[in-house]
Amino acid sequence: MKASYRISLVSCVCAALIELTSEPHYVWLQKKQLFGSRVMAETVGTFARTAVLFYHLSSSHIDYSTILSKEKRKTNVLFAFAFAQVGQSCATSAVYAASYYLYRKRDDDVRKKQKKRRKGTKTTTDGKKERSDDDEKKQRLLIDSFLYQSYLKLALAEGEKFALIVANSEDTVMGVFGLVSNLGSLFVRLVLQPFEEIAFVTFAASATKEKKKEKLGDILSIGVLVGTIAFFVGPFFAKDVMYFLYGKKWMEDGTETLQAYARLILPLSINGIVEGFAHAVMNEREIKKHGNAWLVSCSFVNCALGFSLLKYSRIGAAGLVYGNFISLMMRIYLTSRFLIRTGKLSSTIFRETLPKPGTLVTVAACTFALTAIKDDTNGRKTAEMTPNFKHTVVTGGSVAVALLIALFVWEQDRFRNVFSSTNSKRKRN
Repeated sequence: MKASYRISLVSCVCAALIELTSEPHYVWLQKKQLFGSRVMAETVGTFARTAVLFYHLSSSHIDYSTILSKEKRKTNVLFAFAFAQVGQSCATSAVYAASYYLYRKRDDDVRKKQKKRRKGTKTTTDGKKERSDDDEKKQRLLIDSFLYQSYLKLALAEGEKFALIVANSEDTVMGVFGLVSNLGSLFVRLVLQPFEEIAFVTFAASATKEKKKEKLGDILSIGVLVGTIAFFVGPFFAKDVMYFLYGKKWMEDGTETLQAYARLILPLSINGIVEGFAHAVMNEREIKKHGNAWLVSCSFVNCALGFSLLKYSRIGAAGLVYGNFISLMMRIYLTSRFLIRTGKLSSTIFRETLPKPGTLVTVAACTFALTAIKDDTNGRKTAEMTPNFKHTVVTGGSVAVALLIALFVWEQDRFRNVFSSTNSKRKRN
């Protein structure tokens, strides 16, 4: 692997480490439902990324005497994107840290004023004061433990990149994986992350374990629904997406990897919600003992499988995605098994969250129809042909309409339960 690629990858890993330091601050702000801080952090981070990227690609410091050198241009672009990621991570972490200490100071000031008022009255006992101090210490210890867990999550989520470095992969494999993972992360941010945040806020606000179990069923059913559609329908459009976004060359190299990532959406959607529920019902000792052990074991499986499939199989970058798929399924199994064994989760939870029969029939019909469309009327395979934009729009639109009708007819109660409870909490606050 060339030195420029190594430096870029190391820069991206450093950016991830920097951003993870803001995880405890982010969790505390979400717990307090201070969503404005996240808006500010995302805005400042995006601006910083754009500014750094523009600076490195601008004419102010690039020597145009070497502009004809392809190697020089590639190195400049690699460094520009890598350093832009570092800039975004630094800016985002700084905003989260500043917001945390600002609101924390405000809470401390309010608490001090309350203590002064209590000193003048005889209604407050020393026991209540000690209890509030103990709760404060426990909260800080729990938030600090998130930082350690975040670094373990880095090895689980970014294990594929470590495998790329160790396996000394070809540039094409790295490029394909980079394109597909960025495209997949965009889908995760736009579609899955809102449901995970709804789950986090809902579980934190629910007073009893029974209430949390009830909310888990509603939110998890939505995650399973989105993941099921992506698992069965998504791979059919992978080739078209790669062609229209990145061109014919990357279509040939990256279609299989994007198909694998579409299947990865299912465990991703389930794991985020189950993990949020686990953190809501498990105590600090259980999180440190069991949660960290699961993270370490799953991280090892992710890295080992990714390296093996990348090095010794012919599926290329798709092997990294399938390694992540297996490690996520393992993590879901370990978490749910512990919760069921300790009585915190019903043993029938996954059976209860399956899509309704009508929705499953619609998804199956769309899958069979898309399989049949792959055969051309003349007997030629469409896989050998260049995707047609009009054909893709008509096919995708028809499938989308069928799925939306199915969701409206059979799944609208689940969506209503999730969003109505969230809106009622916001009105109360």
